Amino acid sequence: MPPSFTVIIPTRNRATLAKNAIRSVLSQAGTNIRLLVSDNSTVPDEQKDLASHCSRLADSRLRYVTPPQPLPMPAHWEFAVGFAQEHYDATHFVILTDRMMFRAGMLMAVTALVAQKPDAVLSYNDDMVHDRTAPVRFERKKLTGKVLDLESEQLLYLSSIGVFPQAMPRMLNCVVPREVLDAIRVRFGDVYTSVAPDLCHAYRCMALRDRVRYFDAPVMIQYGFAKSNGTGYYDKKTNDAWTDFNRNAGPRGLTFAAPVPEICCNLNVVYHEYCFVREQANDPTRFPIVDWPRYVHAIAQDIQYCANPDVRAHLFALLRNRAGEDLAGWVPPEETPPNVRETLWSRLRDAVRSALGEPSGAGTFRTTAAALVYSDRTAPEYVPINDHVQYMQRGWKLAG
Repeated sequence: MPPSFTVIIPTRNRATLAKNAIRSVLSQAGTNIRLLVSDNSTVPDEQKDLASHCSRLADSRLRYVTPPQPLPMPAHWEFAVGFAQEHYDATHFVILTDRMMFRAGMLMAVTALVAQKPDAVLSYNDDMVHDRTAPVRFERKKLTGKVLDLESEQLLYLSSIGVFPQAMPRMLNCVVPREVLDAIRVRFGDVYTSVAPDLCHAYRCMALRDRVRYFDAPVMIQYGFAKSNGTGYYDKKTNDAWTDFNRNAGPRGLTFAAPVPEICCNLNVVYHEYCFVREQANDPTRFPIVDWPRYVHAIAQDIQYCANPDVRAHLFALLRNRAGEDLAGWVPPEETPPNVRETLWSRLRDAVRSALGEPSGAGTFRTTAAALVYSDRTAPEYVPINDHVQYMQRGWKLAG
């Protein structure tokens, strides 16, 4: 029997973004896919808008549900995926977050790859529209278009030294067989219940699976960073998504398992999930201990990205207090001032390019919508090989 697929879109107070995600699934031709939208909204107008939209679509492939009450993000993922497993007989499951869209034709490519090896977990990459600030920038990653079989132990080693490849099976970037979800639930009691459910899934999956199949191609477009839980931390004033995410983390906070748990920054949440699952798995050979010097320097670097100077100074003081001499030799990266010089010719050229839907000479767009349209109508550009692929190969070790 050929594989069958259910895509799950968990969403919260982002009806407009969720509609785009829905469209990106239902518009894919030649795929055996059903779609479950799980709306965890706390704003009545957002929930009403999305429910009405799904009803108007009247598509038999689409089902709209809500949890019994608003849930923290990990519990909502647990509800949504559990609901999908109970109500669909699909062999494979995918999460597409509301800030992501599948590129045209890419779901067909992914389902074909799954059909070749239906027992494997298949992860994939994305392109990004950086729209947290203006002007908007479209990032087309240098990917190879190749399919690689990667060893989980290599990916876990990379995490221990502070390298977190996109190939990690974070559920929001992979297709997962039903049997894998069941095995994770049996081994750990649930699939996602920690702080960051995507990373929790990745490490629990790699605790049980020796290999991950990885499609080094931009299957999705990621955007909507102004509404991101994670990037809200970096702004001078945290956004509603970050505040909501932090409030729902529980009394232990977001980073209780990290080497320095009192530092609440994005990268430390990633380390938290690695350490949290490492302790649960109780397999120090498979999960190496975190490289402390690299950890200290990586957290120091991440703190510098916080735009709020008071928060940045506070977090750095916490790190210095714990790291001491291990911070010696680390210096903040030099900032390259932007080239703001414009000529009349460059402004005219960019106006023409904007009218044609093309990026400016600096590779930027005036709006998110323009960047998304451009990304959708331009095909991926592949390279023969890249560092991203090479450092995931078995035997590669980070120098220094």
